[in-house]
Amino acid sequence: MKKFLFLSLTCLLAIALILPACGAPAPENVIKVGVIGPMEYIQGEHHWWGAEMGRDEVNAAGGVTIAGEQYLIELVKADSNEINSVDDAAAAMERLITVDQVDFVIGGFRTEAVFAMQEVAMDNQMVFLDCGAATLELCTVVADNY
Repeated sequence: MKKFLFLSLTCLLAIALILPACGAPAPENVIKVGVIGPMEYIQGEHHWWGAEMGRDEVNAAGGVTIAGEQYLIELVKADSNEINSVDDAAAAMERLITVDQVDFVIGGFRTEAVFAMQEVAMDNQMVFLDCGAATLELCTVVADNY
């Protein structure tokens, strides 16, 4: 009886370890959008909540059609900690681009940090839509060095 119980538990453990790998494959047609902001503060929370609302609405309508193919939106959250550290903000942008491999980035709040994030995005030829800082100089940097 002990051998049967041991064998049964071993089989259940093996199934529990193997079954998650047999799930549905991740969709290939995904547009990854990085959402960057001070996530511990209301500004970052609202960046994220707004992005979730947009993603849910677009995906519920079938996604985005590009060249006849449907794409779903996937969000990647990045805490920039920009209220406390400009360096953290630049590092968070770098991670979104190089590690998370996002296709676009939206967010930003504190002007000084957005300048640093913008530099990283421009160095990596990444589209970055700032939705918090509003200084004109952020636009002129792009116009002067597109």
